[in-house]
Amino acid sequence: MAATPIRTCMSCGQRAPQSALLRIQSDPQGRLAVVDKARRGRSGYLHPTRACIDGLPKARGIRRSLRRGIDRCERERLAEAVADLSLEKTE
Repeated sequence: MAATPIRTCMSCGQRAPQSALLRIQSDPQGRLAVVDKARRGRSGYLHPTRACIDGLPKARGIRRSLRRGIDRCERERLAEAVADLSLEKTE
């Protein structure tokens, strides 16, 4: 029986099963944080909740995971991407 991978949320620091978190990665130019479905490259994990998304700019975890910060515009874009993914799962 295989063990379930556990990851840490970049925002709140809580540990959770990998399947319960979203994988976030910078784009190839290193500009925007995007929701990563391919699971390749430098990335971090995030709970798909508004509280964790709103906490990203203050969190040191994103700087450590992605080796960069995130601004308000990127945070809003990420929130929209997370909402879109939530809608896809319910359809």
